[in-house]
Amino acid sequence: MRREVRTWFEQAQDDMITAQMNLGMGRYNWACFIAQQAAEKALKGLYVAEHGEEPPRIHGLRPLAQLAAGEAAGAIWTALGGLDRHYTISRYSPDGIEPPAESYSEAIAKEAVEQCSEILLWATARLREED
Repeated sequence: MRREVRTWFEQAQDDMITAQMNLGMGRYNWACFIAQQAAEKALKGLYVAEHGEEPPRIHGLRPLAQLAAGEAAGAIWTALGGLDRHYTISRYSPDGIEPPAESYSEAIAKEAVEQCSEILLWATARLREED
C-alpha cells in the first residue's frame, strides 16, 4: 500500500475515534462533523489508491465515492448522504437562531458515527480488493 493511501486511512481511523469520543462527551454536533471528516478522508485515500494522484478538493461524500470507486449502492449510498448533511450544519446554524451545539441530539450523533463506521468498513474492503 502506498504511503499516501495509508496516511489517509490512518487519519480516517483517528478521526473516527475522535467522533466516538465526542459522542461520549455529549458533543453531538462535533461527533457528527468529525464522522463526516473521517468518511471523507477514507474516500480520499481510496481515490489515491485507485488513481495514483492527489484527490480532488471537494467535500461531498457521494461525489467522492463515485470518483474513488465508481459506485456506491444501497446502505452505503444512504450512509454517504446521511453524513454529508453534517458538513456544514454541524458547525453553522441553518436558521441563525439555534446553535448546532443545542440542535444536535445523542440519537443523531449515534447514527452519524454508525454511518461513518459502515463507510470506513466499505472503503477498507474496496481497498483490499485493489491490492
